[in-house]
Amino acid sequence: MNRFSAISFAVLTLAGTPTSDAFADGNYSESCTTTALLVGSDLQADCKRRDGSIRRSTIRLNDYIANDDGRLHWRRDGGFKASCGNVRLKGGIPLEGAPILTAGCMTRGGLITHPTIDLDEGIANVDGKLVYVGPE
Repeated sequence: MNRFSAISFAVLTLAGTPTSDAFADGNYSESCTTTALLVGSDLQADCKRRDGSIRRSTIRLNDYIANDDGRLHWRRDGGFKASCGNVRLKGGIPLEGAPILTAGCMTRGGLITHPTIDLDEGIANVDGKLVYVGPE
């Protein structure tokens, strides 16, 4: 191996290959199965780890999703459950297709809307653990 190749290899190794942080860019559903909603807003899934093993992981969606006048969006300390009910995954369990969460959410004017949010936009699998990767 020449010097340039050795340096390139070292940089890639230190920076990490695409699998070094195991799916850290969202799209958890590409590497997790058996998705379920527990207690109305806790997402549970069996997620693949770097070594190929499977780990069951749970994340509290209420901590990261907010209701903004009848629309769901990503936000730390979201608290959407305070003004939304009938929370479910579209497509049922087991989940088929994109992981879309829907709920009946109240607007400021008291109307009920039925917004959706794509969970792949804000949730990632990092070495078998579901983590929030959405906006701060």
